[in-house]
Amino acid sequence: MPDLSPEALRLISEQHGLAAYAERLLPRAGLLISGLLPSSLLFGYVAVTDGLDLRTLLAALLVLAVAFAAVAGLMIRYLLAWARPMRVCLRDRDAGRESSPELLEAARRVAVRLPYRAASGSLLSWSVLYPALISWALEQAGGTVPGNLAWGGLVTGTLTSLTALLTYEILLKPVYAALFIGEDPSSHRAWWMLSVRGRVLMAFVFTGPIWLIVTLALLSFQLVHANGVGGLLPLGAYMLSVSALLCALFAALIRHQLTVPLERLLTGLARIDADDYDGSLSIESNDRFGQLAYQYNHMAASLRERRRLRQALDAYVSPEVAEFAIRGTRGLMPHGERREVTVLFADLQGFSTLAEQSEATDVVAVLNHYAEQMCRCIADEGGCVIELLGDGILAVFNAPGDLPDHASAAGRAAQSMVTSMETLTQQWRALGLLRQPDRIALSIRIGINTGGVIAGNLGGRERMKFAVVGDAVNVAARLEALNKELGTRLCVSDEARRQMSADLAELLSLHGDMPVKGRLRPVRVWTRA
Repeated sequence: MPDLSPEALRLISEQHGLAAYAERLLPRAGLLISGLLPSSLLFGYVAVTDGLDLRTLLAALLVLAVAFAAVAGLMIRYLLAWARPMRVCLRDRDAGRESSPELLEAARRVAVRLPYRAASGSLLSWSVLYPALISWALEQAGGTVPGNLAWGGLVTGTLTSLTALLTYEILLKPVYAALFIGEDPSSHRAWWMLSVRGRVLMAFVFTGPIWLIVTLALLSFQLVHANGVGGLLPLGAYMLSVSALLCALFAALIRHQLTVPLERLLTGLARIDADDYDGSLSIESNDRFGQLAYQYNHMAASLRERRRLRQALDAYVSPEVAEFAIRGTRGLMPHGERREVTVLFADLQGFSTLAEQSEATDVVAVLNHYAEQMCRCIADEGGCVIELLGDGILAVFNAPGDLPDHASAAGRAAQSMVTSMETLTQQWRALGLLRQPDRIALSIRIGINTGGVIAGNLGGRERMKFAVVGDAVNVAARLEALNKELGTRLCVSDEARRQMSADLAELLSLHGDMPVKGRLRPVRVWTRA
């Protein structure tokens, strides 16, 4: 059987154009299905059971050829006229034009009903019309009408009708994909449709033991009515070959109806599992598989939107805060949560002079580089950046998520920030962002304190943010400002140093107890130049 995979069909439709595909290639496929297969089945069965002589067989074939040419031609003209909305819509698609909503709706109805109309025409033609015409022609010619012609026509018509239905549904997949973009296919249904359950049942019937049962029944019938065993061998050979052919044919058709859509869906789910939400599935039917493809596309679009919103949220708040906001966990309870944290305040010394003596574009570039690098240093140690205050940074360790040894993490982040600041200053000078290097000296000042805070939402129903509130935050801010007075780059409270690892604590020098604005008791301060 030729390759009827979605990719092959899509390639054929793209090469010929959707309109030409529907107007020329589909009718040719219909002629092949409704001509070669049923005529071979019908005349093969009648010939081996009734022993037709060559003259009678040729006469019947001639009558069938004339009748088939007339009936098939009329049927194709009728289907093309009836399918005009679909053809016009496909021409618009080929030309890159938008079709009107009414035309598109009519085209979808046609596409849904076309396989069933073709199947109905095949059933009527081969079950009733062609056997009747052949019988009439043979009687007019004085010949004998084969006794099994009516029975053979009924079986042939049924098989041809089912084959036409399944084949047309497969061949129309590119048309479905073009007409049902972003549309729920379940809203467009024929008055009767073959369900997925029906297709599974058909697979069981027509690829199972049915052919053995039919063969035994026909051999028994031939044995009883023919009064001998002479015709059993031709009939047995005929049924063996037909059974193998039809079993393979229906197996291939059912595979494209059931297995291929499942494989496409599993491939799409594997992409979702790999966090690839950019792909989509073409809607190639209006059964449950088409609905699954539509729901998959809807899910992928929702995940893409969620990812876009998450990326936008991460650009304005830290990933930890964004995750807690999305999940709505207890870290964002309305009244907050009491936690022990380490607070880090950082400020860019010399920024005011830079802003006064440099172009605004240079100032923005410096700020962006500075914020990006400092935030990376904090995030690498598990800290959460709460706010960017111009050239100032407020970060917290151990909120909203848990972070063991948070004081040491803040100390390592401070070290990394100091080192990165020296590298950034050299880069800015090389790029010409610091136009008066002799008058602009940029350095970072950091204050670190450990203590209890309330961490949670701050704001109202219309607008809120994650915040940490408490004396520990105020002390960290005062320590950062104290660097200017002491000429240092890092000021650490005694509680923060006490909880730091030994290697970090050894790098700090005791400055002594210092009065801090807003506090009655002094704070023991450790510094680093």
